[in-house]
Amino acid sequence: RSGNRGECAQPCRKRYDLLDADGSALIKGKYLLSLRDLNLTSHIRGMIDAGVSSFKIEGRLKDLSYVRNVTAHYRRAIDAVLSDGEVKASSGIVIPGFEPDPAKSFNRGFTSYFIEGRKNPVSSIDTPKPMGESIGSVVSSSGTKLTVKTKAVIVAGDGLCFFDEKGELTGGNVNAADGSTITFNEPVTAKPGGALFRNRDHLFEKALSKAPLVRQIAVRVKLVKSPSGMVAAEALDEDGVSCFVGTGDEWVLSGDSARAEKTVMQQMSKSGGTPFKVTDVSIDGDPFFLPVSSINELRRALLAELERSRVDSYSRETKRNGNPGASYPIRKLGYEANVTNSAAEAFYARHGAEIAERGAEVLDDFSGRRVMTTKYCLRHETGLCRRFPLKGILSGKTAKEPLYLSADGKRFRLNFDCARCVMEVFES
Repeated sequence: RSGNRGECAQPCRKRYDLLDADGSALIKGKYLLSLRDLNLTSHIRGMIDAGVSSFKIEGRLKDLSYVRNVTAHYRRAIDAVLSDGEVKASSGIVIPGFEPDPAKSFNRGFTSYFIEGRKNPVSSIDTPKPMGESIGSVVSSSGTKLTVKTKAVIVAGDGLCFFDEKGELTGGNVNAADGSTITFNEPVTAKPGGALFRNRDHLFEKALSKAPLVRQIAVRVKLVKSPSGMVAAEALDEDGVSCFVGTGDEWVLSGDSARAEKTVMQQMSKSGGTPFKVTDVSIDGDPFFLPVSSINELRRALLAELERSRVDSYSRETKRNGNPGASYPIRKLGYEANVTNSAAEAFYARHGAEIAERGAEVLDDFSGRRVMTTKYCLRHETGLCRRFPLKGILSGKTAKEPLYLSADGKRFRLNFDCARCVMEVFES
């Protein structure tokens, strides 16, 4: 079933046994293909320095609060790197209206995968469920009561989770919280001394839902006297787009210059309801008198004109034409190319490739075929790898290979291509 078509069967979130060549179970009932969520916040600067100009984050099947929180988090991280002004991102700056924290949204724990080499575990083999943020530990549980040790403020409506004596992740919604004693609507069972997680922060979600999320473009405004002696205004935004708006009001010097200047500054600094943030207001000449209503009208006209100027000056990138005569580098395509329709067949044919067999999505029999190639390696993750030793479930042990994953009556043979440092999974 195609993940590209939104029909993924979630094989990475299933329980598996890890078997040796004799069929003996080395590990039983663990989520051996379940990975933590990728978080490269600390590597944003390095990626930008390397030339990355567009970042993709996961959003498919995620709710609104996840998208708002995680996009705000990475936007802030990127803006922090770009604050020196050497490289410019898209126009304006995003003001989330809340303090973003990816640990408070759906996650199975975080990993940087292998961007720093094979140093740390990357899997979440005890559960495929979202655990959220680690906030303390469990002391005991009895009926609907849970006693915890935490510095976090827990309130009614929070979602807490923890592991029970069988190693299963469980939990529930908090009905009441009194210091270290938490009450749930249903009985709970937790392993004493186990980690305590919060996978729903009620106060955070409440703040998130109410927070305005805006992007504002910096604008400098100057009040000037037009050649005809009338009051006019110029605007220049952070992208160099400018505009000029005149009025029918004569530039008349004010009898109270300090007060007139203060009024102009205050009124022209407002930008509510527009995509702009006025960062600087100046007057080219001595302060003039103008009714507040006229100043406001000038400001609105100026920002409206600036918005039109931005639209008029925007240059959309054009699509680069491809080379219709280019040859596809692989001459004979098997099932892994996943060619499943006539349009794809015609495309590859135009570029000199032969379709040897239909794609994986329409195959009826996978026997003996490779179904996965991944940098994630169970030999390494479990502690069996000698090249990159890692403390894991099987550290210090040996295993007769080939190894197999077993689930739902099926076995999948594992091949470890150490030269390329990848693991391949074959259906037996």
